[in-house]
Amino acid sequence: MNTTTRPRAARRAIGAIGAALASALMMIPCTTAIAAETSVPIDAAHFPDEAFRRVVQFRYDMNNNGTLSQQELTAVTRIIVGERGIKSAKGIEYFTALTDLDLSNNQLSSVDLSHNTALRGLELGNNQLSSVDLSHNTVLRGLGLGNNQLSSLDVSHNTKLDWLYLADNQLS
Repeated sequence: MNTTTRPRAARRAIGAIGAALASALMMIPCTTAIAAETSVPIDAAHFPDEAFRRVVQFRYDMNNNGTLSQQELTAVTRIIVGERGIKSAKGIEYFTALTDLDLSNNQLSSVDLSHNTALRGLELGNNQLSSVDLSHNTVLRGLGLGNNQLSSLDVSHNTKLDWLYLADNQLS
């Protein structure tokens, strides 16, 4: 073998190993950043309503670290928080595995359920809702919206509905 090729081959091998090592080291911060993005702090920025935040903290922060991990979030399939004086459900969007949600008998004037696409049962009765967008909740089977301020409701995307309660609204 030619002695001039041997050092070139060695240099190539070392260069390839160095590039692989550099790539691996560059991935470490990225993995950490992704992990940080998949956890949600239980704070006023993510859960502005103090009553709702308290429920989330005491019921769903299993390791009591003030943050909901992706594992903790996906483990929650049911939230029942009636009669708590909740004015905002902001933060509910992080619970994407929810199948059942009961926020009845609170003080909600709006709610965004567009990220809760697995919902099958939804109770929002006895609030102050004037509108609700359920277009993303296509597997919804039961819906209770009685005693709100709804003047219209579009359930055309909710073809699986078995049960619907709308009494005491302003529907025409």
